[in-house]
Amino acid sequence: FVKNLKEIADNHKFDFNCDSTGGMFGIYFSKNKPKDIDDVKKSDLKMFNMFFKYMLDNGIFFAPSAFEAGFISQAHSEKDFKKVYKTFDSFLKNLWNKNYLNIRNIGTCSTNFNERFIYIKKVIWVIII
Repeated sequence: FVKNLKEIADNHKFDFNCDSTGGMFGIYFSKNKPKDIDDVKKSDLKMFNMFFKYMLDNGIFFAPSAFEAGFISQAHSEKDFKKVYKTFDSFLKNLWNKNYLNIRNIGTCSTNFNERFIYIKKVIWVIII
């Protein structure tokens, strides 16, 4: 999963790193893979917030903080992964759209989860709806 995300980011020449152990993973908007919490603090946290909001707006729920881990389980299908890859690719393409760059001013992501999630089938950090 994370290798495919990294490959997509590399194809866009975008600073992105990820790591995983078993079904748990972390994603970071940084040139180098973080080695500790201080490295995560130095990553592009505003970009992470933009990523989180974009993915959520497209029906994919990641952990809402760069300091949290995501989880994959057997509940996820190949179709789910393909949706994540396609949406991540779209996110990176849209970053170069002048109108989309205006959302870089977002400090934190605020969403009304009651409106967005009436029923969640997969109670894990990466949720495809």
